[in-house]
Amino acid sequence: MLATFALAMTLAQLFPSGEQRGLDLELVRSHTLPPTDARPILSTRGRSMGWIHSQGKELRIEPNSGVPFDIPAFQDVRASADGSTLVAWGDPTAPEHPFDQVLRVYREGRLALRIDEPFSLGSSLTVAADGRFAIAGMRNFDRSQWEVVWSGEEDRLERQLLPPGKQARDPVFFGNGLLLRVHGLRREGQDGSILHVDHTGVRTLLETPAALQLVGFPEQDRALVRSRRDITLIDSKGSVLWSRALVLRPVGLHAWTWWPEQNALAVLVSDVQRAGATIPPVRLVVLSASDGRLQAETVVTRRTPLTQARLAAEKGQLAIEWGQAREIYGPTPETKAK
Repeated sequence: MLATFALAMTLAQLFPSGEQRGLDLELVRSHTLPPTDARPILSTRGRSMGWIHSQGKELRIEPNSGVPFDIPAFQDVRASADGSTLVAWGDPTAPEHPFDQVLRVYREGRLALRIDEPFSLGSSLTVAADGRFAIAGMRNFDRSQWEVVWSGEEDRLERQLLPPGKQARDPVFFGNGLLLRVHGLRREGQDGSILHVDHTGVRTLLETPAALQLVGFPEQDRALVRSRRDITLIDSKGSVLWSRALVLRPVGLHAWTWWPEQNALAVLVSDVQRAGATIPPVRLVVLSASDGRLQAETVVTRRTPLTQARLAAEKGQLAIEWGQAREIYGPTPETKAK
């Protein structure tokens, strides 16, 4: 009952009435690309690095820069931030119901590494800006024992076992190590913690029992931990910079971005969609990175499916991509004049 009530509350109700918003946002421009059957190649941060065209048992990869090339029909394809590295994983032999997932790494369109050791469904993949990758998943399909596998120098594989009985989510590179969120078997949101993993071992940085999401911002040495009723900003050492009681429902995996010009965090959120009801509005919310205070909030164009939304900071503005549509939001002239 209380949880349902909290989810229905607006951000204006959640923040103290005395707080002053520091920004007013406006739609600067928008455009829609011609329809296509292709899907975007995304980096871990949700940036579009090119297009994927299905060709039966193969995928045609068309990077934003470089020569197109073909790969097997993997279910998941990720790119590094500069687009030079492509990591593909899944099971090309079982397009509808992949179970044993294998991995391939392509550098500048050429196969550079293959891992035929299968990873189970539920494993988590990340690709760093420099092309390194990491997978957190079950070891030998033993649900009680998970491990992290990642690429080091010259694609040398590193491995670390995680504490027994812990499942891993949301790996993200920070320097030569990784941060990730773990929780007990079928106990997500009840007994979580944030771990640091590198070649020296595994250590707990922070106990976060209610955590549901870890979002990393390596360039700022910051990570955000979201639970059902609060958000917490930490650094890569696990030090808590601030924590704020706030209920947020991000619309997808790429709903967060860091806005450097405003020293702020931005996120796309929406309320729960009830059966038979219209799609709830999507809101663009901007929070101060210094203390989590609300800086701006605006309703953005409603598009579906919501989970396809991608948010990124570009040239002092915020860009939202929904499939073929792209919208740019920025501070109003009055805000800039302050």
